[in-house]
Parts: sequence; C-alpha cells; structure tokens
Amino acid sequence: MTLFLLILATIAIYYFFIYKENGKQVLFKTGKRCPNCKNIVKDSFNVCPICKETLKRKCGNCGERIDIDWKFCPYCENKIDKGGT
Repeated sequence: MTLFLLILATIAIYYFFIYKENGKQVLFKTGKRCPNCKNIVKDSFNVCPICKETLKRKCGNCGERIDIDWKFCPYCENKIDKGGT
C-alpha cells in the first residue's frame, strides 16, 4: 500500500511540475517565448536559437539593445519606429 501511494505521489508531482507542451518538455511554463516558434528563450538572447527569429534590435538613438516589440527605448525615451535596425 505504501509503494502504491509513493508511485501515485510521484505521478502527481510529475504532472504538477513537469509537463509536455507540443512534444517538448517544459519546466514550470515560465519565461519569455519566441514569437515565431514559441520556444522558451532567455532575456539576454538577440535571436531565437531554434528558428533564428530576431528578438532584439538596437535603438536608433542611443544604440542600446532593446526588445523587438517595444515602442519606446527605456534608456533614452526615444520613440522606436518599426522599420528600424
């Protein structure tokens, strides 16, 4: 009976903390995701290591690396145009 409860607890822990999403094992479902392939990426990445989607670009005013989706640079407050580098 104790072995059965231990196995049941192990299965429950697996489902609560580790699960599969789109055939990939993902831990805790947190973190930034690539807008193209939905892979989890670190904030420091400039491109996605799976599909090479651009995640960051340089601000045209101050040159700092910023997220591709930002409308204003948090460093110099410059408005970011969508056609920028």
